[in-house]
Amino acid sequence: MKKITFFFSALLLFCSFALQAQVTIGKNQAPQSYSVLELVAQYKSGEYGGFRLPQLTTAQRDALGVTAADTECRGLMIYNMTTNCVETWNGTKWISTCHDSGGAVSPTGSVDIYIGSSGQTLKFMTYNLGANPNLTLKQQMAYSGANPADMTVYGGFYQWGRKDAAHTFRGAPLSPITSDSRFTTDLVTNTGIPNATVSSDPGKFVYGWNWTTPHENNSDLWGNGLAIAAGGNNPQKGVNDPCPSGWRVPTQHEWALLSGGSGGASFFPYGGIALTNSGLYWVSVVNGKVSSSLASTAMCGYALYEQSAWNSAAAGYKDGTLALTESSAPEPLLFLSLAGNRDDNDGYMENVGIAAAYWSSSVGVSSVHGGSAYYLRLLDYVVGVYTGNDRASSHPVRCIAE
Repeated sequence: MKKITFFFSALLLFCSFALQAQVTIGKNQAPQSYSVLELVAQYKSGEYGGFRLPQLTTAQRDALGVTAADTECRGLMIYNMTTNCVETWNGTKWISTCHDSGGAVSPTGSVDIYIGSSGQTLKFMTYNLGANPNLTLKQQMAYSGANPADMTVYGGFYQWGRKDAAHTFRGAPLSPITSDSRFTTDLVTNTGIPNATVSSDPGKFVYGWNWTTPHENNSDLWGNGLAIAAGGNNPQKGVNDPCPSGWRVPTQHEWALLSGGSGGASFFPYGGIALTNSGLYWVSVVNGKVSSSLASTAMCGYALYEQSAWNSAAAGYKDGTLALTESSAPEPLLFLSLAGNRDDNDGYMENVGIAAAYWSSSVGVSSVHGGSAYYLRLLDYVVGVYTGNDRASSHPVRCIAE
């Protein structure tokens, strides 16, 4: 304690004399040319010390009342005793050195999402499989191409368990569908349970209630092949997983963590209610602005923010007056577009701009139609995990790091 008191007394002494010079504390040596203040760890022979930041809980930190309007607070640092992480205020949000990327997109198009309720960090791709990987999240929200056949933000339509990308195209089939060479009723042969490997896939969209033969109840085509109730909490990449190396399709459990739960077929309201103890907040977005009215002719989706960043955002971003795509707007962690789906019976696209179901690698226990699969469901007032989609249904995929 005496050493700490001495350190801060020394700082106050330097400040009181308003010295216009560079300073080294802990050793009699000149600081580097680029340093205003340098602290030397070895304060005497064989004895070392560190610099201790102010220690606050999350509640105490939030009580500071720091907002984006307080531009002079940028660079403020604390040690958060709730999360046991060093945090820095970047002018918009608190950035944690433990898990947070600040919402910025890395060169590989990924972002770390910390789930406060579970203490887990999930790394997601920032784009749908088959979409343009070079668009930032804000650029995706502002994208004007609301054409349902446009892959740029929506990405491709995947039938559950299929690896090939040829069948994932968007666009309506020719009429009659039997005249469209991209569609077929011929089932793709697999080796059956276990490890239902597909050795040859013609790359056509298989319309009908199933796409594989033999029909299966549970399989590990995309993962562990089990729902949470059947022990499917342990992520495993399946033999047919369409994600690139180092990535896989998320599990039911991982999607549930982003929808406010731990698993199961539950729905969670999106707006005005932060996800319980998660530190996350979902926002409904239409053409880059907050909106509760979805439209099939607009770029619609759900943006995920850290709750602290959303709480400190200017009122205009929250009421839809200002665009969330502005440089000063809070940085989203994810943007999931309402990419719609392709109907497994007739091959037509549906619900673009209205709803989306992002596949998980987990399947249900029903034997109907060869088994159903879990997905993250997004539609008006709903973000939640659910099961019931036939595996021949075609939906977007968002990959997570292995």
